[in-house]
Amino acid sequence: MTAKIKLNAASGGGSFSLQAPSSSANNRVMTLPDSADGTVLTTTNPKSKSVIQTVNMVKTDSVSLAMTTSYQDISGFTISITPEFANSKIILAGSIVLESHSQYSFGKFVRNINGGSYSSPTGWLGDAAGSREQSQFGNNYRSPGSPDALTPSPMAIYAVDTDHNTTNTINYKLQYKNSQGDGTYYINFNRSHSDANNNTAPRSCSHLTLMEVAA
Repeated sequence: MTAKIKLNAASGGGSFSLQAPSSSANNRVMTLPDSADGTVLTTTNPKSKSVIQTVNMVKTDSVSLAMTTSYQDISGFTISITPEFANSKIILAGSIVLESHSQYSFGKFVRNINGGSYSSPTGWLGDAAGSREQSQFGNNYRSPGSPDALTPSPMAIYAVDTDHNTTNTINYKLQYKNSQGDGTYYINFNRSHSDANNNTAPRSCSHLTLMEVAA
C-alpha cells in the first residue's frame, strides 16, 4: 500500500496530497527552505521569464536570389515552434551571413500561426514615415572592388514576439526585396558575390534560434 498524506482546505476548498513512490527502492526527500515562503512551480505554472523550450536551425548551404520589388522568401530561412503557453514570449535570435550588390534592399521576418496568412509581428517593423520602406533591417552592401566580400550582417537578429496568443504551431520566415527593379541585383547568403571556386571565396553558415519564455 502506498502511503499518502492528504491536506484539506479549512473552508471547503480543494485538497493537496503528498504520496510516496510506489517502489520501495525509490526513496525521495523534499526539503523546504527555512529562509522564505515560496510557491511550488509545475509544468503548467513555470517561473516567470524562465526558458520553456528552444528550437535551433543552422543553414550551411548557400542561396543566391535575384531580388524583385516585392518581398520574396529566402529558401531555408524558416523556423517553427509550438508554444506551450498562449501568453509566453517567443524570442527570435541568430546571425545571418549575407552580401548584396544592391544598397537599396530591405529584409524582414514574417509569421504565420497554424497555417494562416503571413504578417509581421507587432513591433518588428520601423514606423511608417512618408514613402519610406517599412522593414526590419537592411542589407550588407559589399565593399566596392571586393567581389569576394562576405561578412556577418551588421544586425544581430533579435526580436520578441509578444502577441502570438496561441499554442498552435508558429512559423517564421525571412523575406527580402529591393527598390531598384526586378532581377537587376542579387542578394547572396553564406557565399560571396563572385563565388569563385578558389581559396579567396568563402562559404559560411547562418543560424536561427527560437526561445519560448514564460510570461
